Amino acid sequence: MSHPFKADLENQIEFGISQSIAKLAHIYGTSHNFQKQKFLYDHFNEKVPNNGYAKIKSSEHYDEFVDNLPPEFNDADWEEEYLLSWKTDIPAMHVISAEPFWQESKLLWFVLYLLPYPGGVYLVTSKYWEHRDPQVSIVDFGL
Repeated sequence: MSHPFKADLENQIEFGISQSIAKLAHIYGTSHNFQKQKFLYDHFNEKVPNNGYAKIKSSEHYDEFVDNLPPEFNDADWEEEYLLSWKTDIPAMHVISAEPFWQESKLLWFVLYLLPYPGGVYLVTSKYWEHRDPQVSIVDFGL
């Protein structure tokens, strides 16, 4: 049987993680429709084709925007920028991967995070939709 204090602490940690993900979804999703993430994702795919990411067709507006970027933007590590765009306000929670998918004719983003702690790691998966709150799953891999 789990100690009540430990269970309460785990609930608080899971609540904090879920709140952090919800905050990111509120800032970049909702009326913004994850435009920043889409831009970085599309630009990464344009610069590094066939690197394990599915290609989502970009628009003419996007192509024109990219063509007019200052030269210093062409030297950026677009994959790192893309992954960092999914970073939450929990500094120790690292973005491992972020992939776009279509579900029910709507775009969703599946993001995998790792949050290490002394004696283990939390594996956090999140689905970010443009039309509803994120879905979060947290698994504790205690050592």
